[in-house]
Amino acid sequence: MGYAVRNHGAQPYSIDTPQVYQLDGVRSSQSLYGYVDSQLGDEQITKLKIKQETPVKVLDGQLQSAHIAPGEEVVGVVALQVASSPSPTVLRLQFPSMNGAGDASNQAQQTQIAAFLVR
Repeated sequence: MGYAVRNHGAQPYSIDTPQVYQLDGVRSSQSLYGYVDSQLGDEQITKLKIKQETPVKVLDGQLQSAHIAPGEEVVGVVALQVASSPSPTVLRLQFPSMNGAGDASNQAQQTQIAAFLVR
């Protein structure tokens, strides 16, 4: 599954392979069928009502670059072990953010980065 991450901030940051969660019991004011195989934008994300999240096993992940400069975007691909479903499934990709030294210990001060994909 492919995704994109854009840096809208003023500082560069680094990311790594994301943790992935399947969002269960998702309700939306718009049908999600039109978003299958798409990444949701901020407007669609704010309209989601989520009952629970279930961790998904990540088999492999590749990033175009682990470092994102302000205004830049990187794309990545992640291989997942997810059961198929006849209805749209929303996945949340949560990226561990790293400080400039590549250390995740400073996460509380870092922006949390997430992408929401429909499959």
